Amino acid sequence: IQLLNLLFRRPKLLILDETMELLPPEQRSRVWPIIQDQSGNGMATLWATESLDDAVSYSTRLTAFHEQGILFTDATRGLDHLSLVRLCYGRRMRDADATLEQFHQTLCYTEAALRDLPTAVIVVDNDLSTRFVNSRAAALFNASEAGMLNKKLADFGRADSVQLAGIVQDAIFEAEDTGGDVEWRSRPHVANSENKMADVKVRRIVDGANTVGFLVVIEDVSEREELQRQLVLSENMASIGLLAAGVAHEVNNPLAIIDNYNRFLKKKVVGDGLVEAVQQIEAQSKRIQQIVHNLVAISSGRLESRIQVDIHAMAGEICALLREDARGRDLVFTCRGPEEKLLVMADPNEMRLVILNLLRNSMEAMENAGGEICVEVSRHVQDGHYARISVRDNGPGICFADPNNVFIPLVSTKKTKASNQGIGLSIVHKIIGKYRGTIAVENMAAGGCQFVIRLPCLPRNGEECG
Repeated sequence: IQLLNLLFRRPKLLILDETMELLPPEQRSRVWPIIQDQSGNGMATLWATESLDDAVSYSTRLTAFHEQGILFTDATRGLDHLSLVRLCYGRRMRDADATLEQFHQTLCYTEAALRDLPTAVIVVDNDLSTRFVNSRAAALFNASEAGMLNKKLADFGRADSVQLAGIVQDAIFEAEDTGGDVEWRSRPHVANSENKMADVKVRRIVDGANTVGFLVVIEDVSEREELQRQLVLSENMASIGLLAAGVAHEVNNPLAIIDNYNRFLKKKVVGDGLVEAVQQIEAQSKRIQQIVHNLVAISSGRLESRIQVDIHAMAGEICALLREDARGRDLVFTCRGPEEKLLVMADPNEMRLVILNLLRNSMEAMENAGGEICVEVSRHVQDGHYARISVRDNGPGICFADPNNVFIPLVSTKKTKASNQGIGLSIVHKIIGKYRGTIAVENMAAGGCQFVIRLPCLPRNGEECG
């Protein structure tokens, strides 16, 4: 929206840095024709990017920079990825009478530039033995450049990096079988014990009609994918904010009428049963008002009053309240934590909403199946004081390839139930983020899933903040 507002002003010069890279590919493909149309009406566009794909796909004239200055300026028409790498990181021999020494120097310059390239570059021969590895590629596989040379691709890195080597090897096999170049986007893998995403591009190195090797370019796009996910999440939360405002307006009016009639009934009814029923109506009406209030506050990003909350004690209280309901479903609740208080600065109503939502989700996932739900609270002092709250069950787990998709608004694993519209966990995610915390979910190997929350907490008496 901000970019379209700028284009509406019809500027003479539009400068883009990371703005376009934050857009998902489908949105970028819709925005770029608008920019091109403005360019045809006298607007110049300057786009700074580190993406080879964007440089080739969207520019008409390209200038490559290095730490020492400008490498070259040329028209983009007819320029492919391999040619771009050659232009950026090597100097073409334009003089036909160049000496062998000059040619050797050019090779040295090219190799030096490739070694400092922020993108991982690997060159292998037809036997998949490495002939060149730059520093970025060595770091990606947690090895040294010298240690990776003249080794088979499958031998690269530690056990947790073999997955990426397998992806690269499969891409090379595809390029070999098809006789063309291969581009694989956003491939998940594990590197240095972390979940990562990478774009893998393979180009054949040809000598006449023969393929003599392969150039492999690996770009770590984990941060880009996370930014795009956060952008989608923010857009959906903005939509929920508009929905919440409408809900608050429409729901509060009938609630006020119910409250007035309930006050009238309190003065008229007799008998313990009827009095208890009227009290339940009053309590549940207030609960609805609080839920609507929380939804509006969370969606708008408004901060509520924050006080010290003993997160372990609160988790224990909520488990105790749900145990009677759980007993009827053949479910067992356990809650473990430290004996001393574990204090976080938060709105207690929002913290109750977070814990209650996670427990209710586990109960509904395990409905009619029985099982155990375990809440565990612990204190950690690495990189500052924080509380870790885990909610674990042994139910069916989450059916998505990426379990963290459950935090995307309006996405639900329980669409068969009309009451589940995929909003609860997105609100939980919003609350935790508001308090500078994190929440993630994973499927357990033995079955079920585990939600893990990290929240900044107050140090114990006598300890200093980290």
